[in-house]
Amino acid sequence: MSWSIEYNQQNFVEVIVIGRETFDEAIEQTAAIVAEMGARRCESVLLDCRRMRVALSTAEIYRLQDIYRDLGLPLRSRFAILMPTELPNPERHAYEFHELVSRNRGYHVRLFEEQSEALSWLGVRAGSPGSDARDNGGG
Repeated sequence: MSWSIEYNQQNFVEVIVIGRETFDEAIEQTAAIVAEMGARRCESVLLDCRRMRVALSTAEIYRLQDIYRDLGLPLRSRFAILMPTELPNPERHAYEFHELVSRNRGYHVRLFEEQSEALSWLGVRAGSPGSDARDNGGG
């Protein structure tokens, strides 16, 4: 799996994930997102998973919520997750379960298939300016 983090000047962090994501990679990625959010003093994240394959079990998705808390992810954060439009049912259920559990724990998480809708939910205007990119080169 590979992923990159970009800070957009409209005050949101964009994360692009490609490939199969494991539990350990999800933790590493979350730590990097929390650090970037803190460094940039922003609370909104666009998580682009359109080219990601879910490799997490239901138990691991549930455990991620504790990891978020332990890493200091603020409850006021907003995560717009772009998911692939065509997914096999088990993967679609994984995304939906993540959204449900996250929201039950107090996080503002919502799934989208269209980037424009996700950005609108985050409060980002159309035609946002450039971004500062960081690529981790792998997971």
